Amino acid sequence: MATVIIMSISAGILGALGALIGKLSLSADSPFIKHITKICREYYNWDLINTIIESTIDIKCNYSLPYFSRVLGFSLMIYCNALMLTLFLKALGKGSTIEVVVLNSAANFITTGILGKLVFREIVTTKWILGLILISLGMTLVSIAGQEKGSIKSEKNIKN
Repeated sequence: MATVIIMSISAGILGALGALIGKLSLSADSPFIKHITKICREYYNWDLINTIIESTIDIKCNYSLPYFSRVLGFSLMIYCNALMLTLFLKALGKGSTIEVVVLNSAANFITTGILGKLVFREIVTTKWILGLILISLGMTLVSIAGQEKGSIKSEKNIKN
């Protein structure tokens, strides 16, 4: 039972992390890529010789490094999503579908909110927190109702 909970929550967190990595590495105006390019240009601007061969620096910092960073980010995103899917499917195989989906969705929603606040400086209002509580409460109620319905079906099968 504990492994199902851990796998479901881990899958939700990995899903949010994969989405974050994809957004940071693949968006056209990615602050991550701009930051890497800026660091690269600062690194190469310390030497007079490198300033003379500006075209080489331009190719390294504006084309090669961002391209490599995007490929690496895309690969990490695929890896996170594959790991998320693996954990999610294993949890589905060991536990009840409703419980796994509820835990996965709640973990993903909470992690997305936290990462949005930390990385993109999004505003987390009381309305958002109230929405989180209501969605989690609704998922819990659906989970409880599904488990009760499943136990009623099990009792009918035993009687027959």
